[in-house]
Amino acid sequence: MKVLLVWLILCGIWGSSWIFIKFGLEDLPPVSFGAWRLAVAVAILLLILAANKIPFPRDKRFWIVAGVTEQLNISGILALAGCAAHCRLVF
Repeated sequence: MKVLLVWLILCGIWGSSWIFIKFGLEDLPPVSFGAWRLAVAVAILLLILAANKIPFPRDKRFWIVAGVTEQLNISGILALAGCAAHCRLVF
């Protein structure tokens, strides 16, 4: 029962994010809106970590694996490609 409840909450949060994106983009440019979404998400996750007394990872190997994983993710690759394209346009 608990798994079903967590799943329903996750679906509600994930599904409603599209509504917030639609309204948010009416007032802010995409990059600014994305930055605000990221900042709010980080703040919420840090509060959850603190409330549950979960220690923040301090292992160097964890951060290396996390960084490599993020860069191999399609969003990381697209971010690098976008940065490279921007650098070519600027220089």
